[in-house]
Amino acid sequence: LGVADFFIAPNTYVFCDGYYWHGYEAVMNGATPTEKQRKQIEKDEHQTEYLRNRGFKVFRFWESEINTCVESCVDMVIAKINEDVS
Repeated sequence: LGVADFFIAPNTYVFCDGYYWHGYEAVMNGATPTEKQRKQIEKDEHQTEYLRNRGFKVFRFWESEINTCVESCVDMVIAKINEDVS
């Protein structure tokens, strides 16, 4: 399935997806992905579905989200964790 960039116990996975390899233009703008990107997009979708079906929270952030507003990314993860605790 691949390796998460971060795991927050007990059940949260965070993935930081790079534009090129994860096919940003194809996913977000409908561009035609390369074969490698297509396979990675399918892998990402499968991985996310697999983990969510097993009760894990999964966050995927594009590199630009992390580079331009990392605080917002962190806040989203923390908010969801706190929501589930309350």
